[in-house]
Amino acid sequence: MYRITAFSCFWLLFCSSIWAQISPDVFENIPLVVNREEFFDIFSIAQDSSGYLWVGTREGLVKYDGYDTKVYKHLSEDSTSLGDNVVRVLYVDSKGVLWAGTNAILNRFNPSCDCFIKYNFNNNDEFDHTITALTEDRETNLWLGLRQRRLVRYDRQKDLFLNDPISKEINHDITALLADKNNNLWIGTRGSIGEISSGGLLRFNTKNGTVDRFNHDPTNSKSLSNNWVTSLMEDNSGQLWVGTAKNGLNKFINGPDDFIRILPDSLSPDKFQPPHPKENIEDLNYLVNVLHQDNKGDFWIGTTDVGLQHFDSNRKISSFHATSNLNKNFPTAFYEDRQGQLWLGDAINGLFRKDAYARKFTLYPNLQALQRSIESKVEPGIFWISTLRDGLHKLDIKSGKYKTFQNNVNNDNSIGHDLVRAVHEDIDGNLWIGLGTGSVGGGESGKGGLDRFNRETETFKHYKIPYRGDPNFSHSIYSIYPDENGFLWLATGKETLLRFDSHKEVFKEYSFPNTTEDSQIWTSIWNSGNVFGASDFGNKMLYRYDIAKDTFVNYLAGYNALNILDGEDGWYWLNTWDQGLLHYNPGLDSARLYTTDDGLPSNLAVSFIKDEKDHLWITTRKGMVQFDLKTEVFSSNGLPIDWFHLANIKARDGQLFFGGEKGMYAFYPDQVNGNSFPPQVLLSGLLISGEPFDLGKRSSKTLELTHQENNLEFSFKAIHHSNPSKNKYQYKLTPFDKDWSEESTQRIARYTNLKPGGYTLNIRAANSDGYWSEDIKAFSFVVNPPWWSTWWARVIGIIMFLFAFISIIKFQREQAIKLEKEKRRQNELARAKEIEKAYTELKATQAQLIQSEKMASLGELTAGIAHEIQNPLNFVNNFSEVSEEMIDEVNEEIEGGDLDEAKEILQDLKGNLEKINHHGQRASGIVKSMLDHSRASGGEKVETDINALCDEYLRLAYHGMRAKYRNFNAELETSFNESLPKINVIPQDIGRVLLNLINNAFQAINDSNKSLQGLEALKGIVKVSTKNLGDNVQITVSDNGPGIPDDIKDKIFQPFFTTKPTGEGTGLGLSLSYDIIKAHVGEMWVESEKGEGSTFIVRLPID
Repeated sequence: MYRITAFSCFWLLFCSSIWAQISPDVFENIPLVVNREEFFDIFSIAQDSSGYLWVGTREGLVKYDGYDTKVYKHLSEDSTSLGDNVVRVLYVDSKGVLWAGTNAILNRFNPSCDCFIKYNFNNNDEFDHTITALTEDRETNLWLGLRQRRLVRYDRQKDLFLNDPISKEINHDITALLADKNNNLWIGTRGSIGEISSGGLLRFNTKNGTVDRFNHDPTNSKSLSNNWVTSLMEDNSGQLWVGTAKNGLNKFINGPDDFIRILPDSLSPDKFQPPHPKENIEDLNYLVNVLHQDNKGDFWIGTTDVGLQHFDSNRKISSFHATSNLNKNFPTAFYEDRQGQLWLGDAINGLFRKDAYARKFTLYPNLQALQRSIESKVEPGIFWISTLRDGLHKLDIKSGKYKTFQNNVNNDNSIGHDLVRAVHEDIDGNLWIGLGTGSVGGGESGKGGLDRFNRETETFKHYKIPYRGDPNFSHSIYSIYPDENGFLWLATGKETLLRFDSHKEVFKEYSFPNTTEDSQIWTSIWNSGNVFGASDFGNKMLYRYDIAKDTFVNYLAGYNALNILDGEDGWYWLNTWDQGLLHYNPGLDSARLYTTDDGLPSNLAVSFIKDEKDHLWITTRKGMVQFDLKTEVFSSNGLPIDWFHLANIKARDGQLFFGGEKGMYAFYPDQVNGNSFPPQVLLSGLLISGEPFDLGKRSSKTLELTHQENNLEFSFKAIHHSNPSKNKYQYKLTPFDKDWSEESTQRIARYTNLKPGGYTLNIRAANSDGYWSEDIKAFSFVVNPPWWSTWWARVIGIIMFLFAFISIIKFQREQAIKLEKEKRRQNELARAKEIEKAYTELKATQAQLIQSEKMASLGELTAGIAHEIQNPLNFVNNFSEVSEEMIDEVNEEIEGGDLDEAKEILQDLKGNLEKINHHGQRASGIVKSMLDHSRASGGEKVETDINALCDEYLRLAYHGMRAKYRNFNAELETSFNESLPKINVIPQDIGRVLLNLINNAFQAINDSNKSLQGLEALKGIVKVSTKNLGDNVQITVSDNGPGIPDDIKDKIFQPFFTTKPTGEGTGLGLSLSYDIIKAHVGEMWVESEKGEGSTFIVRLPID
């Protein structure tokens, strides 16, 4: 279903150059105007350590910072002013000193006073002593060249300039100086016309003093091109270049043939060469005044009356720059500052600037509404541009020539339609053009189709593509993609996709698994043979082509994909129509979507291209963005903002092309990163309470202010000339501000009513491309408090206050002391009475307690004593009854006359009486002991048998315990030393000690048995022993009870301490016992392990 016609090409336009291009690769004129005076005649340019640009002119020295311009001129009444208005030479040495050379006077700038120190070289003779050259060698020696054959060296220590002996070797005016890396000083001079040995170039070795001369030789093409040397340059590799009159450019070889002359070549404009004069190339006034190699390695060569030539060392292309359209180009100075700005001084046209690192986008404003376009493979540099408005364009990007092909309704040979959707060049060089209105104008018109362009005849062949059998309807072709077999795949925007066999001229229609009436196959996708398929925009489905089955299968659902690019490790990148950028791995079935939340200008990403440095350049409906595939960071700073179309081209030389509503953008990726040099920040002014303050007159780094000088206004600048008005600032006053201020182009910071204290104003800035300065400008100052709030005033005030306060306090204190003394005296009297009363009561209580304890011990003995008395009484009673019966028996025997029997009975009766007497005596002894124990001690010591005392109280205590507790039983053991001597003690007191210790032992055993609660009772053992230790008698009372816990061992001898329940003990027993032993100059202690029983040890002295 196609039609072939005979054609001839209709050329609508043919021009010598393309539409107007907008490119930043030009020098911008920078007017230097001070008080309506503009400075045009430029001789020299330099940048000082603060970042200021200095421009030497015929009418004075100009200082420029991108915002303000200031001029310095000679004033006869001011000895510190500039020495002369004609400033031919500027130089900033390694110490940061600015030197300005004028007519016979060298000026050194002093920034502290904003003035100059002058060195006069005028010898008051008829010669011209104008300073023409200035340089510094590797040993920081400053060299000065003057017109009248004088070379001068600066002695820094003596602050003097000394004539150098080499001056006798110089036979003409010095025009240029250069100190190279090998300690050579190159001296360029101005030769006389016709004199071969006059002028030329000298090489002076500052180490050994040798001098070599190089001159022009008309018979030697390898010699210097001219004896009038106008400029010198040592490039980055150490190569010496010499500029001369007659547009001479010389490369120094330092061999048998000293120089290679670089000549202009109009037939090879891209070669490295000086600018080409339009006429009279041998004119002596064509002076190569500018020789410079920039930080990128590019060369700049400027010739008076010609212009400036730029050679791009990377791309090996050359370009010409003119400062005037009137052929009045007079470049005299060239300088590259620290922020990457190139400055060109012209002696007629003034100052010019170019940002060497500016983003270089070339815009073709007449190429609008671009669609899918290509660079020709068979004709590199030829671009075929499809548009929605102007037909098809053939563009020679290098020459700028172009042709436009548009539809002519009266000529079937013309292109089929002016709405060109796509263009493709096949492997045979055939050009295929997709046409159609698509949805333009409210719907598909059917005026589409496919054209093939014949290069030789420049004719078009038309192929109609009917839709659903309608021969008058021809599909619009949105995209054309080839596959590996040479087939062309055509996207129609309908529910099917077409494959075209260009050799057989046959179309084949393909449908899709999930197509509906809403399906829109707008594009086909192919990428390196890995993924080939189509995207259904209506149903958000991506299909993959199965080559073996010649059909399409589902690949990825949910996305309107436009194009696909290979990633790494099985990942792919896809740009979508309305969902952003997709990162997809079909093997892992994993996807990551990047949207406006991540930095995309719009989720409608219409196209993308990958460059050689792993960056994706993505165009959207709201602008262009760069995506770093390594860091996954978007950056749109400085990139075009436009309503972009589907068009993108990656040229063979790496240049990228994108079509927007404003035109076609062209750029090299490495030239659009912007200027990465941060600005230099300066504090330019300070107003204190509305009055200007001279910052140069600070006596110290920290400015001291009074409390009234607390309203401050700071002015600051960012020295970066790329686009000064777009430089941004942030500031922070510490400790006043917590955070940095918002980014702004405002260059003023105001603070009012600052409280006394120390402050530091921090300032940072960014250039117009958003690169922030790493070094922060800091300005410190102190707002001092008023005198009455100073530390010394506060100290004096505090001292005076303290003196008055202390005086008042002292008086009040004296009065209070008197009252307190009287009150205390009364209180003491009352307290003394209370103490006396309490002491009396305490003594009485203590006596009662002691007596109570004695009575308690007596009570303990009562039962035992009663038991002891009961035994002898029982004997007395028993023997008395027996004796009474025996008396009756005696009487009976006497009456019976048996006297012998009566005598025997009487004899037995006598024995009974003796026993009654014995037991009576025994009872009497027990009573006596009881009386002795209860009787108050008189404090008299008597010799006492300790063994008997221990034995007696052991038995008494045991019987007392058994009387108190009927079931109590214990085994008593004694171990008395028989050799124990009697010792002087108070027996009643020692007996009380023994009774207390033994009773405690019995009580411990009894309490332990109670705690067993029905278990087999403990067999209690109480052992009392004595030992003779020589000087001491030792009494030991041991038991096998539960023992004494460690935490109360130190408390048991304290008064009133008891472990018995309330009411069962006074807590004085051991305390009184301890006091008794101490009163006998003895010792008493306890040894006990919990669960192992206790042992109380008493030692009493023998003497």
